[in-house]
Amino acid sequence: MKAVILGGIEQVFIYSVYRQHRLYRYHSGRNDDETSEFYRNERNRLTWYLAASIVLSVMDAYVDAHLYRFDVSEDLTATSGRRGLFGTGVVLNVFWRPQ
Repeated sequence: MKAVILGGIEQVFIYSVYRQHRLYRYHSGRNDDETSEFYRNERNRLTWYLAASIVLSVMDAYVDAHLYRFDVSEDLTATSGRRGLFGTGVVLNVFWRPQ
């Protein structure tokens, strides 16, 4: 679901950048400097938003890939694989039951 939403946001930004660029070129061809400047600034602003959404998407994918094998079971038992000098170890049991 996240991929569909992020992909949709990126597609909206891509189309918006394309549309603002076309309007910029149209008005700059008519020597309407004030309006063409407005569309150029909007195109540049939307390009930065597109870049930020792509970076956010890449960071989200990296975190998801990093946490792929993360254990989400209800038993939150942590054990240490290392044994001490006398065969001792560390065991942490956490049980939480919502009321």
